[in-house]
Amino acid sequence: MNNKLKLSTLKIAVKILAKSSMLYFILLLFLSIISGLPSVINLKVWEEIINEIADGLKFGIDKKTIIVLLCIHFAVYMMSIVSNKLIKYINDVYTTKIEMKISEDIVKFSSELTLSEIENPDTQNHLGKVGDNTTSKVSNMIDIFVDIIKNIVVFVGVVKIILSFNIWLIVLIMLSLIPIFTLNKKAVETMYQMYDETYESLRLAEYLKKTSYSYQGSRDLKIFSAFDFIIRKLGAIYNDILIKKKNVNRQNLFLTSFGDITESLATYGTKVLIIFDGIAKKHTVGYITMVFGAVDHLQNCLINFISSLLNLYDSLLYLDSYRYLQSIYEKHKISVDSSKNRYKLNSLYDIELRDVWFKYPQSEEYILKGISMYFQAGKTYEIIGLNGSGKTTLVKLILGLYSPSRGEVLINGKNISFYSLEDYCSLVSANFQDFTKLPLTIAENISMIDNSKIDKSRLERASRLGCSSNFIRKKQRKFDEIVTLGWEKSEDLSSGQWQRVNLSRTFYQDEESQIRIFDEPTSNLDLLAEYSVFNNIIEKSGDFLNIIITHRFFSVEGIDEIFVIEDGVITDHGNHEYLLRNNNMYKKLFNTHEGSTKL
Repeated sequence: MNNKLKLSTLKIAVKILAKSSMLYFILLLFLSIISGLPSVINLKVWEEIINEIADGLKFGIDKKTIIVLLCIHFAVYMMSIVSNKLIKYINDVYTTKIEMKISEDIVKFSSELTLSEIENPDTQNHLGKVGDNTTSKVSNMIDIFVDIIKNIVVFVGVVKIILSFNIWLIVLIMLSLIPIFTLNKKAVETMYQMYDETYESLRLAEYLKKTSYSYQGSRDLKIFSAFDFIIRKLGAIYNDILIKKKNVNRQNLFLTSFGDITESLATYGTKVLIIFDGIAKKHTVGYITMVFGAVDHLQNCLINFISSLLNLYDSLLYLDSYRYLQSIYEKHKISVDSSKNRYKLNSLYDIELRDVWFKYPQSEEYILKGISMYFQAGKTYEIIGLNGSGKTTLVKLILGLYSPSRGEVLINGKNISFYSLEDYCSLVSANFQDFTKLPLTIAENISMIDNSKIDKSRLERASRLGCSSNFIRKKQRKFDEIVTLGWEKSEDLSSGQWQRVNLSRTFYQDEESQIRIFDEPTSNLDLLAEYSVFNNIIEKSGDFLNIIITHRFFSVEGIDEIFVIEDGVITDHGNHEYLLRNNNMYKKLFNTHEGSTKL
C-alpha cells in the first residue's frame, strides 16, 4: 500500500469514527490527554517525597509535608484510574456504535454492486474481510489515538526532565528505537501478506463449519455420513495455512528479536550513563531516582508510540478492503446520478432484446447466444426450456442485473443502461427459484419491510394470491410467526410453504410494479396449488407485462406468446397450437407433462 492509499484509508477510518459518534470521539481524545498527565505529575511529586526523606534523615522528618505529598500522589493516581475507567466505558459503547455503522455500510456497499461483481471471488474476499476485521480495526484505532496522545503528553513531560540531566540519553534512546520500528514494520507487512493470500481458504473453512451446524447442512451430512469428509477438508485447509504461518512467524521471530536486543542494550547503556554522570555532577538521590524514572517513562512511551504506529499501519492494511468497496460504491453512485440526468423511467411500455450474447465473468462459455425477443406491456409471455437451458440467466439480463456480453437490452426503445437500476427495479416484481429466506416473521418475509410499515390488507391479499394464507392461519402467531430453525421462538417451513411465501412476496410488490417475472414459480407445489397460483397470475395480469419462466406446463390459456429456449438459443416462438404442431421439444415436454398430471 503506497503512502497516498495509506492517507486515504486513514481519512476513511477517521470519518467512520466521527460519523459513528462525534461526541464519543471528542470525549475520548480529551480523556486521553487527561490520562497522560498523572505519570508526569507523579514523577515530580515522587522526587519531592524522596528529597524530603533524604533531608529528614539529616535534619529531621517533616511528617506533615510528606503526608501532603503522598495525598497529592494518591489524588493524581486516582485521577488516572478514573480517567482510564471512563475511557474503557466510553470505548465499549463506542465500539457498538462503530459496528452498527460498518454493518450499515456493508449492506449499502452490497446494494450498489452488480451481480457480476458480487459473484467475483475477489469481491467476496473483500466483503468477508470488511465483515471480519473492520469493526475491530476501527475500534482499535480509538485505542491507538488515545495511546498516541497519552504518550505525547508523557514524552513532553519527561523530555524536559532528561534534558536538564543529559541530552545524550535522549539521543541514545531514539537511535535504539529506529531498528525496532523498521523491523517490526516488516513483520506486520509479511503477516498481512500471508493473511491476504490465505483468506479465501479461511473463508472456505468458515463456510464448511457453518454448513456442518446449519439445519440443511447437518441433515444432509448425517444422512450421507459426511461429517468426517468435512473434518478432513478442514484439516487440509488449516494444515496448508499452518505451514505458511510457521514460515512467516519464523521470519518475524528473527526480525523482532534483533530489534529487542538493540533496545535492551540501549536500556543498560542509559542506566550506566545516568549512574556515572549523576555521581560526577553530585546530584541528589531523589533527582537521580527521578531521572531513572523519567528515562523508563521515556523508553516506555516511545516503545508504546512505535507500537501504536505499527498497530495503526496494521489496521490500515486490513481496512484496505473497506476503502476498495467504498470506491466501487462511489463510482456506482456517480454513474447512477449521471444516468438520472438522462432518462427518468416512470412507465414501462416494452422490453426488447437484440442479438444478446452472455457469458459469466469467470467463464469462457456463452450461456445465451444471439437472443432476440420482444415483450409488450399488458401481455403475458412464457419461456419454456429444460433445466440449464439459460432461462434464469435470461431473466437476470431482462432485469438489468447483468449486462450483455454482446447485443443490447432496450427499455421503451432505449438501452437499459440509460436508466438507473433503482428506477427500473421500482417497476418490477420478481419471483426467483433461489429466493431469500430471512429468519424474521412471515409478514416481514412477504413484505420485505419493517413490521410498522406493513399494509395489513395488502398482506392478506398477497398471501391469498400466493396460496400461503391457509397454512399461515394455522400458525400460533399467524403472520408474526418467526420462520427458519435455529432462532428463539421460531419454526421452519416446508419447501412448498416457503415457495408460497415467496410467491406472496411477489404479489405484495405488484401493486407498485408494472412488470412481473415468475421464475419456476410452482416447482415445489402440489398440482392443486400449482393450478391456483397459475390462475391467479393470469387472472390478475391486467396491464402488467408478465413473464413466466418454466420447464413445466400449467395451462396455456391466457398466454399471449411462448418462447422455446434450448442450450441458450431461442429455437421457436408462437402460441400453444403453433408450437405443438411445429416444435418437437415443446410437444415432447407438453405430452410428458400431460401424462404425469393424469397419473
